[in-house]
Amino acid sequence: MPLATHKRVAEKMLADLIERRERGIADMPDPAAGRQPLAPLVVEFGKVVGRKAGEKHTTFVVLNVNRVLAGCGFATVGDLLAPGVTQTVEAFVHDLIDGDDEADGMSAVNAATVGKHARQFTRWLWRKAGAIGHDPLAGVDLPSQATVGKRRALTPAELAALIDAADASPHVVRRLTGPNRAVLYLTAAATGLRAGELAALEPPHFHLDADPAMVILPGTLTKNGKDAVQPLPPAVVAKLRPLVAASVGRVWPGRWFRRAAGMFRADLAAAKIPVMVNGEEAVFHSLRHTYGTMLGRSAPIKVVQELARHSTPMLTIGRYGHTDMGEKAEAVGRLPLPGSTDSSPFAHMTRPELERYAAGVTATLSALSLVVLRVVPEMEPGGDSVGHAGMKQAGRGRTGKRNRG
Repeated sequence: MPLATHKRVAEKMLADLIERRERGIADMPDPAAGRQPLAPLVVEFGKVVGRKAGEKHTTFVVLNVNRVLAGCGFATVGDLLAPGVTQTVEAFVHDLIDGDDEADGMSAVNAATVGKHARQFTRWLWRKAGAIGHDPLAGVDLPSQATVGKRRALTPAELAALIDAADASPHVVRRLTGPNRAVLYLTAAATGLRAGELAALEPPHFHLDADPAMVILPGTLTKNGKDAVQPLPPAVVAKLRPLVAASVGRVWPGRWFRRAAGMFRADLAAAKIPVMVNGEEAVFHSLRHTYGTMLGRSAPIKVVQELARHSTPMLTIGRYGHTDMGEKAEAVGRLPLPGSTDSSPFAHMTRPELERYAAGVTATLSALSLVVLRVVPEMEPGGDSVGHAGMKQAGRGRTGKRNRG
């Protein structure tokens, strides 16, 4: 091959290498690749996610990816490579927190999850599908997924005020009327079900005529993948019965659970209930905290743990066991301090000590009752006493022989 030909081939190879390198840095795909629609790629991405995750989670991820793509106006691969893509997605995700109005906002944690799933999609496009040369959302700034502040439980008075305010509300929020939201809040506080689990409930899940009445949600629809079998108090059954009977499909339909924070805040405001108290925040999930706290004041910790569907009792006590200042003041008032005026022998006993004391008294009374049954003779209807099986037979002496009088 002539030297000139070698030179031309080398120059062409070098030019191709430079062009490919520049296209990789700028991530400028071929025109045909840039026009490739994103919708089929999202479907393929969903199949990949479904290989390791359940159907519920896969649907959730794909929904969030499509939410970002539609909200940002991304339809083709080239749209993801345009300047300012990162800033566009950041603005969209952060706007989800505020929403269009007070009842339409999403929590920061949920908004961050939406952005995270979109970032998983672009990372897959780069690393696995090879559709783009880099991940355009690798440096996207998402809201913090850490819970902002501690969630608080509502007091019984606050819970009643919230339900009354929602029941009287003329506003339809996220397809839910005021009375429907009132029953939703009541059911959440009476079962401890999470927002997504409540949104999945349909009439067949309710067994209102059973003894006891209960709601059963299959594991495919619960957070931990296990069936949730929750008893229902009679007062809640009465409120649920007409709503369940009138429902076709989901009892509380729509995507309200994705924006439950704003809906809940609006009803809190109508009930004049403060969101923040002593550094703890009232959110929709507070109804689950309310459930665990109310149970903890009357039921053994094992019962509370199982009803709350927690993996450990420490989670039940540490995160969902709330106390108020009145309870703390009562506990402090029982301290055996000098000058205490309470002379009750039980005033300074802790709850475990009282339970042990009660168990001991019960055992003692049971033992005494057995002694009495052995010693006191039974009475015949006529009033004459007769010996029971443990006593000597009437008419016999110490040797067991009949006395001949």
